[in-house]
Parts: sequence; structure tokens; C-alpha cells
Amino acid sequence: MLVGETAALFFIAGSLITLAILYSIITKKPDRSSFFIVPFSFYLAWTSIATIVDAFIVARGNDVELIFGLNELAWTIIMLIIGAGLAVYFSLYNDDLIYPLVFLWGYFGIFVNGEKPVQLTYTLSILLIGLVLFVIWKVYREIRGRRMRAEAV
Repeated sequence: MLVGETAALFFIAGSLITLAILYSIITKKPDRSSFFIVPFSFYLAWTSIATIVDAFIVARGNDVELIFGLNELAWTIIMLIIGAGLAVYFSLYNDDLIYPLVFLWGYFGIFVNGEKPVQLTYTLSILLIGLVLFVIWKVYREIRGRRMRAEAV
């Protein structure tokens, strides 16, 4: 058992929980400024990604080869899909565009980084296209909403 990696996982998970609580408190304030929310959203998204990655590091460090009968590649694909779903859900629920952009950035980094199994390449391609389309839709919706509010005045 690797104590350092396990401790790091607990610290990063604790950081994720703390950031989620702070983000929730900040976004509930009616006089909130997007200037103040953006860094929290950015850091919360990176911490979400880091927590997922760190869990894999701990599993690999402890020589865990199968979890519920699935190997590392299968779990990587599952977690990438869950991460993308989390990014979309979080963005819709909190009306936050930064969070999915960070996932898009992270997934693109994985996509361009070296050789990987074809299943992972296909999964990342689909998720990247989906996240790009979601972000474009979100930006379009925001611009359209602003234009409609301006015309109503």
C-alpha cells in the first residue's frame, strides 16, 4: 500500500468537497460577481479531474488490476464518460460555462498526449465533440438570452 498516494487522494478529495461547499455558498449570494465565481469554477473543475486521476494512481500503486471485473481501460472510459456527464450536469445546474471548458481542455490534453488504445481514442473523440457542441449551444443560448433581454427593454 502506498501511503503517500493514499494520503494525497484524501487531501484532494477534501479539497474538492471544500471547494464545492465554497462554490455553493458563493453562487447563492444574489449580489455575486462572475469575476469572483470564475476562479472558483476553474479550480473546482481541475480539482474534480485531479480527484478522478488520483484515484487511478492509488489503484495502480496498490496493484489493483480489476475493479468489479473491469480492467483499467474500461474504468478509464467509464470515468471519462462520467466526468463529461458531470461537466454538462454541473454547467446546466449552476449555469456555469467555465466548468465544462476545463473538462474540454483536460480531455483534449489526454487526446493529444502520446499513444493510447483505440477504444480510448474513440471515446475521447466522441466526448470532445459532445463537449464542444454543448459549449457552443451554451454560448449561443447565453447570447440569444442577452439579446432578447435587451430587446425587451
